[in-house]
Amino acid sequence: VSLDLSTASAISFDVYGERLQAIGSAQVYLRSGPGWYGCSWFPPGEGKWCHVRLLKSHFFVDRAGAGWARIDAIRFSPWAMKRENAVLYVANLGVERPTAPAIILRQEYTDAAKKSEQGNADKFTQTVADLLEAAGISLPLVNSPDLTAEMLAKVRVVLVPYVSALPADVTTLLTEYLDAGGKIIGSFSLPGPIAERLGVSQKGWRGAAFPGEFSSMRFVDGELPGVPRTVGQKSWGLVQVAAIEGRGTVAAWWALGG
Repeated sequence: VSLDLSTASAISFDVYGERLQAIGSAQVYLRSGPGWYGCSWFPPGEGKWCHVRLLKSHFFVDRAGAGWARIDAIRFSPWAMKRENAVLYVANLGVERPTAPAIILRQEYTDAAKKSEQGNADKFTQTVADLLEAAGISLPLVNSPDLTAEMLAKVRVVLVPYVSALPADVTTLLTEYLDAGGKIIGSFSLPGPIAERLGVSQKGWRGAAFPGEFSSMRFVDGELPGVPRTVGQKSWGLVQVAAIEGRGTVAAWWALGG
């Protein structure tokens, strides 16, 4: 195939299966140059046509490749449970590309030494995407190597669920986007130029001094209309920050207990 899935949110297909006891697990892989993106799935029923929808946020980097903009093959991979025949028919392969004023940006690490960081980026991006989907909001998911100025020019908000050692070229794209009036909701360790433009001064990482020190966020009245007074969040460490005077404001404080 020749597919640009850089701004997709999900892929879907219909599947008909028989004798599924012969299949232990199944994955679908999307090839991009020398690499692959993969996602686990399984037929939800037997002896009937079923619909399968896979969020892009649930795909993992099996091996770094050329990015989601250059998908050149699709591989369906059922793995044997028993040495007997099974039947799978796949039809109606589709791609969801929602038009929205916001995107989710997932950091993709091309360095094998950053495998644990990729796990964090995948986990937190998946959580944010799942919560938005549950609220009826489907947003394009863009991996960092696919990000372009043209994409950013079309959206008002970029959500970055996890940031750590963002590449210089991506940092430049985002700072230029902010300078042009864009908005970013960023998490964890923001690059200095981005944090400064958001009115945030980062003081470095600190672990919890004792269990439960960071167990909830208590919001300032009126700062973010509609948020709960308190949100539980048990964290073992955080990036210490302060608002830059005249440019940033504090929306919530970490607190002990609920």
